[in-house]
Amino acid sequence: MNTFKNPKWTGLAINGVVAIAIGMVFIFLPQALVSTIVKVIGAILGLSGVSLLLYNFFNKKRGVYNVYHIFQGVLNLAVGIIMITNPQLMVKFIFFIIGLWTLAIGLFQIVYALRVRKVVNSGMFLLGNGIAFLGLGLIMIINPIAVINSMLVVIGAVIALLGFILVYFSFLVYKAGKLTPYEEVIDAKVIE
Repeated sequence: MNTFKNPKWTGLAINGVVAIAIGMVFIFLPQALVSTIVKVIGAILGLSGVSLLLYNFFNKKRGVYNVYHIFQGVLNLAVGIIMITNPQLMVKFIFFIIGLWTLAIGLFQIVYALRVRKVVNSGMFLLGNGIAFLGLGLIMIINPIAVINSMLVVIGAVIALLGFILVYFSFLVYKAGKLTPYEEVIDAKVIE
């Protein structure tokens, strides 16, 4: 069986370490991460507003301004400034809207499940799902920051876990010092 040296184990290790670092940022600095993301999006939105206003000012046709571009430019600029100066307010607002939407879906599912419970055998499943959506919507409305922090911690834990797996696998590759090409793995017996 032909084998070859695989010096690329370091790439796996580096990717693993980077994933672990990113996961730790998600786990230990969720509010700073959200704040930074919102500020960056706010800056992009603000620049979009300024560019729309400048475009409208310099490209007016026969002295007529495009009202849509002016409105969109002012709105983008205003929302961008709010996102940069008060990112927590924007996160709360967005999660409030998502919470209302989730609450409405939960209520709809509960009403629908109660209406079809005699016709559909698994109506209780839909009822349970509706109650879960209702609860999630209420939590998002009452405490949106806790919801986003929890989501980021879970995402960070998954990313860090995947990073540890990559680092572990890179050490296995380094220790073996060789890998079997893909074609030979298919045809070969189990290698110990």
